[in-house]
Amino acid sequence: RPRRLFLMLPAIIVIVIVLVIVGVLTFLIGVEGKAVESRILTSSGFPALDEAAQTGLAKCRFRPGLVDGKPEQAWVKIQYVWSIDRYPTVQAMRAAEASRNREAAEIGDAESQFLTGYAYRSGKGQSRDDAEAARWYLKAAAQGHVLAQFNIGLMYLAGTGVAKNETEAAAWARKAAEQGHANSQFNLAAMYTRGQGVGQSDSDAAVWMRKAAEQGLATAQLQLGDMYEEGRGVVQDGGHAAALYGKAAEQGNASAQYYLAQCYENGIGVAQDLKAALGWYAKAAAQGHRAAAAALVAPRS
Repeated sequence: RPRRLFLMLPAIIVIVIVLVIVGVLTFLIGVEGKAVESRILTSSGFPALDEAAQTGLAKCRFRPGLVDGKPEQAWVKIQYVWSIDRYPTVQAMRAAEASRNREAAEIGDAESQFLTGYAYRSGKGQSRDDAEAARWYLKAAAQGHVLAQFNIGLMYLAGTGVAKNETEAAAWARKAAEQGHANSQFNLAAMYTRGQGVGQSDSDAAVWMRKAAEQGLATAQLQLGDMYEEGRGVVQDGGHAAALYGKAAEQGNASAQYYLAQCYENGIGVAQDLKAALGWYAKAAAQGHRAAAAALVAPRS
């Protein structure tokens, strides 16, 4: 049967236009009627807008409360609402957020360095620049930021924004994998399988694939199941293979559903059960798996 081993890539999050943005803050009115302190109770979701609300409030003047005829400071809670009716406003907010992240990144904040790298990589908030993305990812990765390590590893592997270097790609994948990042564990296992940036080793591939599978990563469960079925890097064990296919299949992985169906049809690691096989073939076929669709209509004796 055909086998494919893919690297895990970061998901791209699409931000939907927001029409009304609401936040809640509390502020302390001093005896002179000034807002001497304020705190965000419920963020609007946009730090730049939260800060703007606090800045505007600081410019206001209020009539302080009186106790026995004397002004006394008191805390007041208010809701603030921002209305956005044009897409360029969202772009402006992204740009402002990118600018704030860049300022924090410049003074060494690892999370801000990662976010600045992401902004350059995705083109959200500023012009896309893969070389700048790699530069900021490297700064954050050097401080142990796991997502930065994951992303810079992929960039070295593809030669995006940096010169292609499989050894560096594997090194950064390992750093993130050692921190428990499941996708990086899967990627490192794939590199051992292919001998990319590391010496080819099915046994090392199995070690890292198992770590990712144990975290519930369906693609890792599928690949580890395949390794057990074929005895690559592990002792061949059809029962373990079928169990791993089952875990990935329950998560909706179409290839795992197909392989589990084959296990049931051929009695690999499980009791032969044509009804169960056809059920899993149908689930995979419903997701567009061609081999599963073909298996559903294949003649059987």
